Amino acid sequence: MTSWRQSSELLKSSELCQTRRLLDRSGWPTMRAIVTIPTYWTWPQGTPPRPSDAIFDHPTPVDGISTLPRLLDSLLAAQRGLPFDVLVVVGVVDMALGARAEARVREILAAYGDPIRVGHTAPDMSRPTPSWLFVPPADIVSLGKALERAGFPPETLSPHTYPGIRNVHLIIPYLLGYDLVIALDDDESIPPDYFRRVQEALDANTSGGIAGLYLDTRGDPYLPTASRTGNIFLDKAHWMNDALRDVLRADARWVSTLVGFGGNMVVSRSLIQRVGFDPYITRGEDIDYILNAALVGVKFVLDRELYITHMPPRQYDVHPYAKLAQDVRRFLYEREKLRLARSERGEWEIMEELFRSPYPGRFLADDVEEHALVALRALADEDAIHLWGTPEAIVEQAVERARALAPHYTAFASTWNTLISNLQYPISNTQYPTFDTQP
Repeated sequence: MTSWRQSSELLKSSELCQTRRLLDRSGWPTMRAIVTIPTYWTWPQGTPPRPSDAIFDHPTPVDGISTLPRLLDSLLAAQRGLPFDVLVVVGVVDMALGARAEARVREILAAYGDPIRVGHTAPDMSRPTPSWLFVPPADIVSLGKALERAGFPPETLSPHTYPGIRNVHLIIPYLLGYDLVIALDDDESIPPDYFRRVQEALDANTSGGIAGLYLDTRGDPYLPTASRTGNIFLDKAHWMNDALRDVLRADARWVSTLVGFGGNMVVSRSLIQRVGFDPYITRGEDIDYILNAALVGVKFVLDRELYITHMPPRQYDVHPYAKLAQDVRRFLYEREKLRLARSERGEWEIMEELFRSPYPGRFLADDVEEHALVALRALADEDAIHLWGTPEAIVEQAVERARALAPHYTAFASTWNTLISNLQYPISNTQYPTFDTQP
């Protein structure tokens, strides 16, 4: 078994790194890029949800049909221009599913190459074809404990939360020396020229972050909507569409943005070093990441020609009441966090732009609690209340949670750069994380 520290010694070899820096047709070295993909798993089909389950939008049953192969097929069809490896991070609604979810992902990846469980085997940086890396839930937990000992908050990595999984997508590529993370989701496919468009965006922009569009199967970037109700939560798709229309009004291909999607996002190594995913956000970690980058002076660029096709498996959708409860927690926390930032740092342009925006700005107003109660009551039924609580309890607890956790993000953000920098190579025994699990 190869430990993380042994992996670091291998990766310090300039010969291996330079071999992986393949040349493009003009003779210039390309970036070492990695495609990161989260995949979420839940109980076998027909198993009712449990109150303790982590909440993901549409996790795949461990005995269900995964959308991951469709994405991997499209990656291989598009493999040209920018060399890349692939990292799949496995999330589960409960740790009891960890081994079964790992087995499913290992089986899927085996159809494309030799799956490499990161942390036990060093990726072969000299291979000209993609390396298929994956991180199972048990290793996320082990790495999270190691990072906690190094000073990171215990929530930084988790197989049960969106930001906890997304931070794996930042930290592991950073430790392995990648220059660029191309973040996709497992319920998508990419067009054959996707990596050419990524390269064009990199050539044309100096921003550390690039966001692309989600298109549905008809090529429409806008979410389907019903008639407006007057409630911001029930009308959320309208507000999201309004924000996207504001961005797309510009004629330019590339435009600065506070809106983006985590399943079509390009993040540079330098940005990873400055900004991590907020471990306390419950949903919408993608837009939150763009906001957090803006707060440290890095403005994402939206590329209107960098698109993927989004095909979520609606048959696996979680109950809408559960998603709404997570949204209520999310926006009340986001509002408190940004208010705290504004009070500490004063009024500045980026904050004013944010609060004026349709989305998420409208969801940061003073009347969010009122709208949340109305929306939760509209979606509540006896089973939902039993599993996730009453509307009143959800809102009350969300307010308390926001006040308690918002100051913690300030500490997290201020120390992220120092902590992750201490994990650079070479790394001492006391600083470098090791895994306790076996292959």
